[in-house]
Amino acid sequence: MNRPRRSRLAFGVVLCLGIVPGVASAQSAAPSSPPAAASPGPTLTLPVDSAPLAAGHYSSGVFGPALTFDLAGDGWRGDETPGQFLELSRQMGDSSGVLSVSLFDGTVATDPCLPVVDGQVDLTAAAFTTWFTGLASMSSTTTPTTFAGDSATQVDATVLADACPNSPFLMLWDGFRLYPSEAMRMIAIDQGSQVIVITAETVQSTDLPDFLDAAQPVIDSMVFAAAGPGGPASTGSPASSGGPGSSGSPAP
Repeated sequence: MNRPRRSRLAFGVVLCLGIVPGVASAQSAAPSSPPAAASPGPTLTLPVDSAPLAAGHYSSGVFGPALTFDLAGDGWRGDETPGQFLELSRQMGDSSGVLSVSLFDGTVATDPCLPVVDGQVDLTAAAFTTWFTGLASMSSTTTPTTFAGDSATQVDATVLADACPNSPFLMLWDGFRLYPSEAMRMIAIDQGSQVIVITAETVQSTDLPDFLDAAQPVIDSMVFAAAGPGGPASTGSPASSGGPGSSGSPAP
């Protein structure tokens, strides 16, 4: 969290998020009658500067094929860096959580204790996940899951105590760092020629299970449109919604 903003536009695509209002209130009907169909509404531009977001169905074209996702309730705020990632944040008492969807460019930190990213891994979700779970400065637990019907690996991770005594944070990959108090869930997926990284993080590691109660349904609702005519859409599949402790991760 508190990731440094990149100084370049890696893909030069401008993020355009919109919201389509949900189903209008249905009129009274017999219990056996199906609910009224939703009426499409106008697409609204996402407010900037972490403005509040209403519940609804959102769409983003920042990742090439359009990404859609659902927010079931209020309490979310939206932010973005053009061509790099979108970010949904949520206040949790005195703490906060962030759900991010970002493009991975293959650049990683050779030494997470140094504030530089000077290494490279293959541009695949498998290579990224193998690198991430092999970091000696973190404790991680992997859980098999699916995204869009394809096999994926869910990783719950925390920073080891005194992992980097001379640095206040771990530098992980380009544009992303993690502090000792934080915890995160990560899923990397292949989307065409791109690797997309989905992370859910909290300022305090003990808050991650509660944050995932709100964030995991958003992840599960994600759909990447087909890259070309007739191609299949990628749809987020339900993953384990428990916090780190639910799959054997070390306690914070």
